[in-house]
Amino acid sequence: MADNNPTVVLEANALYICLTQLMSDGFHWALFITDAQGKATRHHWSQDQRRREQSDPYEVYTHARIDPVTEITKGLNMNLAFIKVSAFVAPPAPYDYVSLFSTVFPETYTTLRGNRTHGTTCRTWAMRALQKLREQGLITLNDQAVVALEQRFKDIGTAAEAEIAAGGRAGHTKVTRV
Repeated sequence: MADNNPTVVLEANALYICLTQLMSDGFHWALFITDAQGKATRHHWSQDQRRREQSDPYEVYTHARIDPVTEITKGLNMNLAFIKVSAFVAPPAPYDYVSLFSTVFPETYTTLRGNRTHGTTCRTWAMRALQKLREQGLITLNDQAVVALEQRFKDIGTAAEAEIAAGGRAGHTKVTRV
């Protein structure tokens, strides 16, 4: 990868929350799960790029292998932070994350407003996906501890964004753990 878009090295058999910079307030939230070779798959709730009709869902769960993981996304957004969830216990391969995460939001809406009115966002999707992993025994925290992670993720993302804005870490994605 070119020097102007460095590769982000993620540990093998790990779960990360990725916070990506948006043009508006807040972050885009995604889960990155790495396999035994350290190859990452991104799981997230996002705008449906295949949408053709107004009756089609506006946002959907998607997943894709991201190789390599870089500081700047293909959509030219900066990955501010990758936060490793230390309480994650990788299951034996292969594990069907897609079937599990497809149940996070069984219903979606045809407009952005409809999704937001019903609390359907990338952040709420990610936090519910963490709860699904906890229910499967893949996160060794209780329900309240998983809920408490949300504020820690927000704090890390806000600090990373502020540091970059102040010129302290220009161009360097923060990789940390909780």
